[in-house]
This record gives sequence, structure tokens and C-alpha cells, in this order.
Amino acid sequence: MSELKIAIGLFGLENFSGGDPKCYFEVAKLADAKGIDYITITDHVVMGERTDKYPFGDFPVPYEYPWFEPLTVLSGIAAVTDSIKLSTGVVIAPLRSAVLLAKICATLDMLSDGRLELGVGIGWQKEEYDASNLEFDNRSSVLEEQLEICQELWSNVPTNFSGKYTSLKNIYSVPLPKQKGGVPFWFGMAATKSNADLIAKFGLGWIPIQPNPDFIRSGIDIIKEGYLRVDKDPDLLRVRGQLRMGFDADNKPNIEKTLESLDQGVEAGITDLEVFPSAFIENLDQLPDLFDQLVKLKS
Repeated sequence: MSELKIAIGLFGLENFSGGDPKCYFEVAKLADAKGIDYITITDHVVMGERTDKYPFGDFPVPYEYPWFEPLTVLSGIAAVTDSIKLSTGVVIAPLRSAVLLAKICATLDMLSDGRLELGVGIGWQKEEYDASNLEFDNRSSVLEEQLEICQELWSNVPTNFSGKYTSLKNIYSVPLPKQKGGVPFWFGMAATKSNADLIAKFGLGWIPIQPNPDFIRSGIDIIKEGYLRVDKDPDLLRVRGQLRMGFDADNKPNIEKTLESLDQGVEAGITDLEVFPSAFIENLDQLPDLFDQLVKLKS
């Protein structure tokens, strides 16, 4: 088995610096120095008030919570770090045009010397699409075409493409990404047969929305079937998952109690452990010890 990789989610850490997102840069520099494998950040372009429609339980924050644009934040992190990889968890890709998404990602990949791994998804809130003047119901097919366009733009100069939503004729999109073949894609979406085929076609890995080991294991089985349908080695699939939250005697989230289920998570198929430090700390001064604790899990 390959070495466990550790991802740190930035969500909520601005609350420990008076709401200032520039703390993300200091967190990322520390994580880079400590040997954390990559940083992740979550996306919402806008937010409507109907968070009660969130399909995965209670929405974790008020609808006025500040969602900082993830690719912009990652560009700042790229400037202050050397080796840590940069990822989204996830960027709602259909809210950006395909050519703009390809250009932003190629630029960020060049600026970061090939450190970008883009997590993509389609979102869940119709109001976000309405505010962007975009169709909500066709977002899955839009995403698939977007990924095709990105790969074409990252591989061919000029690019020609004819699709359902976009056509390109002798279009030049330069620079190309630093990574040969383009920026790798993670997928944050349900493990259905059609999504498994999409992940198998384009994906580096899957981001399960739930930490339940049975949920992760069954989803992996479905996705690996998609890999087999296209003659792709299912062992190449990476899975960026979280562990079930553990609590101390005062019913506060506790990292030691949470990590007690690491073996169970790895057995279910997690290859990349994602941890959100904001759930476990009381101030940013506790991050060095937390990062040291997480890095030790790789040995």
C-alpha cells in the first residue's frame, strides 16, 4: 500500500484570526514546512437562503458565511509555499465557463510549478445557478463537457472542439499547465454508475461526502467498476476521505478520538486523509502540534 497522504482543509480557520483570510497563507506556510501533502479549500460563488435544502444533513454555517473564491486563495498560497499541493474540495465548475476555468487552472499550475489538483463538483443549490444566470438541471452534462474542453485546451494549440454547449475553432489558450497532460481532477459527487464512468474517464480520485466507512467502501466499489469498464487499473483510484468525528468527555471534537478510527478508514479505502483543523483547535498556536501529529500518521 502506498503512503497515506494528509490534506488540510482551510474551512473555518479565518474565524481564529478575526475573519481575516490572510491567515490561510500562514497556515499553508506552516503546513508546507511540516510536511503536510496538500491544502484544500471549499467553494460557493454565492449563497441563497435555502440552506435547508442541503442534501447531506444540517448545513454547517449560516448563509451569510464568507466563502472566499478558492482559486484566488490558492494563487496566494502558491506564492508563499514551495512544495505543498493545492486543491479544491470542491470548486463548482459549471459556475465558471469552460475556457475561463481552463485558463485560470493553467495559470495557477504554472505559477505553482505544477502543484494544482483540481477538485470539481456540480453543487446542490439552485439559487446559486439562478444568480449566475445558468441552468441548474443540466449541470452534470455541462461539467463533463467542461472537462473535455479543459483537456483539449491543455493539450492542443490551437484547439478545435464541437460540443453541446461550446464550440471552439482555432482557439489558442496559452500558457498550458506545467503538468504534462494537464491538471488532475478530483471528483466530489455521489458514487453512481454514470459518475463512476466520469471519474474513470477524467479522474485522479474521489472525495466522498460522508465519513462512514461503509459509505466509502461501497462507493469505491462502484467507481472501480467504472475503471474496469474503460480498462483502467482500479488501484490507481485515490480517495480523499474524512474520519468519523470523535469527541472527548465534554462532547468537544477531539483529534485523538477521531484518529482512533484511522485504521477503519484506511481499510475502507481512504488513501488521502482530509482533516479540518478548525474543528479541533481553539487558536492557531495549536496548529504546529496538530500538524506534527498528522504527519506522523504517514510513517
